[in-house]
Amino acid sequence: MRKLTLLTAVAVAGVTFTGQAMAYQAGDLYVRGSFEKADVTTDNISDESGFSLAGGYLFHDKVGME
Repeated sequence: MRKLTLLTAVAVAGVTFTGQAMAYQAGDLYVRGSFEKADVTTDNISDESGFSLAGGYLFHDKVGME
């Protein structure tokens, strides 16, 4: 039972952090997307949600434009 739980935890962690471990090189194009939700309950700010999309190009391994 413990082996199954450990294997499941390792699989979930691997799937979760795989996107962040991708290496980018010079000449790569990339696109990132995210979903945001503001859940503030005051009179001045209402509940809002939105989608963010960003992309970029790397000219060099450490120099790019987003």
